[in-house]
Amino acid sequence: MITVGIDCILLAALMYIIDFSQKRNWTYFFEVFGKNPLFIYLLSELGVTLLYFTPVGPDHQPLYRWLYQNIYIHAGVYFGSLLFAISIMLICWLVGYILDKRKIYVRV
Repeated sequence: MITVGIDCILLAALMYIIDFSQKRNWTYFFEVFGKNPLFIYLLSELGVTLLYFTPVGPDHQPLYRWLYQNIYIHAGVYFGSLLFAISIMLICWLVGYILDKRKIYVRV
């Protein structure tokens, strides 16, 4: 109940700031996700599948594990995991940004 209440308060505050106060100069980052949500979702699913099924190294471990163990683990176990997730999200955002700049929108 408390998290639903906090979500409703945050949603109401965002609606007031964005819709009623017309302060939209910081919302473009989120608009990119909203313009091609289906394509970005499918891209993320395909990316995770490719990271899992792509063998790397002499022991043929999955690419996601190799990336995490050789790059992100140096930041710590939890912070490295957060950085890995943010990196994947930013790659998906970059593809959505390129599609938005070229005015390509995938609709059903």
